[in-house]
Amino acid sequence: MEILLEKGWLNFGISMLIGLSVCFIVIVLLDKVFKPKGFWWVFILLSSICIFLVTSTLDSGKSLTCLFLNSAGWAFVGIAGISIRKIREK
Repeated sequence: MEILLEKGWLNFGISMLIGLSVCFIVIVLLDKVFKPKGFWWVFILLSSICIFLVTSTLDSGKSLTCLFLNSAGWAFVGIAGISIRKIREK
């Protein structure tokens, strides 16, 4: 366990889990509840980029809240990629 903590693999694993979970939840909400079409995907793309840029400025070593927000910010990179795919389909 000490090796995992020293090398940062535990933090990396937790960050990946948080990022993938947030990405999945947001995509399910978008596809099942809001069902955006056309121009809304461009708005989702731009807002995802802004959210990622804001959360990447946080120092994840300060607190668990900053770690969660920083990890969740990476989820919006995936959401931006999905919105680019949806824009190209239209």
